[in-house]
Amino acid sequence: EPAQVRSAMAEAVKYGVVMDEPLFSFIENGPPFDHEMIVEMCARDKARVVALDEREGGLRRILNFGHTLGHALEKATGYAVLHGEAVGAGMLFASWLSRKRGILPGDHYERIRQVIGRLGIVPRGLTLPDVREVGEALALDKKGAGEGVHFVLTPSIGGVSVEKLSEIEVLEAYRGFADEYARGL
Repeated sequence: EPAQVRSAMAEAVKYGVVMDEPLFSFIENGPPFDHEMIVEMCARDKARVVALDEREGGLRRILNFGHTLGHALEKATGYAVLHGEAVGAGMLFASWLSRKRGILPGDHYERIRQVIGRLGIVPRGLTLPDVREVGEALALDKKGAGEGVHFVLTPSIGGVSVEKLSEIEVLEAYRGFADEYARGL
């Protein structure tokens, strides 16, 4: 698959993880992929979120799954990585943290990790930014404004949970994730 298609698939995986288990399973059982059907499923999911949250309240936050680290990665690399690649790494981190916090069962984590790996969403040899760079990006990111970070976690494939974490909690977790990632997760 071309890099842009892999990058787009990251967003499809995101919808699958946070709200659409059938979509996740559909992707998990490919390739080959019916990209038209995947786009339709994602559009339907997004429309459902937007319809329930017309005024940009809390619900739309679920669409930021993988984006906390994703944005930091984009900034740290000077936007050298594609958006989907950055979000893919961010989804790995969010899933890892969900498992670490005891809300995501290990087998669900494994399935998410396998799909992201098999689709090649995160480029081989991608170097993660250091903790300081992630801290700077969090401080710049409007979601990190003052009172902590609204961090999107997942309790299951097809489920979502938003927790307010302090920047320190996020950075401590990131340090652990980056160490494991460097050793091949």
